[in-house]
Amino acid sequence: MAAAVDVQAQRPLRAIDALPVAVRSSLIAPEIEARFASGDWDGVAAAVSRFPPGALPPIVALRAGLVLHLRGRIHDAVDTYTRGCGPAEPADTSIVAAIHAYRSAARWLLGDALECRADAATAMTMADESADDAALASAHTVAAMIAAVDGDRAANQVHYMRALAHAETAGDVLQIIRIRTNRGSRAIDEGNYQE
Repeated sequence: MAAAVDVQAQRPLRAIDALPVAVRSSLIAPEIEARFASGDWDGVAAAVSRFPPGALPPIVALRAGLVLHLRGRIHDAVDTYTRGCGPAEPADTSIVAAIHAYRSAARWLLGDALECRADAATAMTMADESADDAALASAHTVAAMIAAVDGDRAANQVHYMRALAHAETAGDVLQIIRIRTNRGSRAIDEGNYQE
């Protein structure tokens, strides 16, 4: 899956590519961000593989984990998200909240209910602390997914409505699509085709 190429995001990539290899190795994090923004998901995966083992900067773990997650490489996504879940700097709270939310969703797909719920709770706490709309959207989305598993349709609906409002406020198109798709799936399951 590749997104449309953003011409503005190509500028930093051209600048990075023009640098000597020794210098480029210190710019992997900005390169990953630029490749993600430009829709070069293959480039994101390649750049992450060049990152030294161990912890990843939260934004790198989020972007790379999301690419792996959406490509169906769920175990690799969980591992990548985990590399960005260290103690968060105050400026990174919203990003780490989103990492926990997406890792929770990945664990939901793997059927790891206990860890899924733990990540979801952490995501909601951190998203509330940050008051960041994108983080709140991802936290409410995973809360809705858990409510669906629990058979709590009212909580599922409330969380999806909150998630969608936060995603729209944040202008997060990917999350808007994800939330609408999940809500549409529920409507199909219920035979509510008009909705």
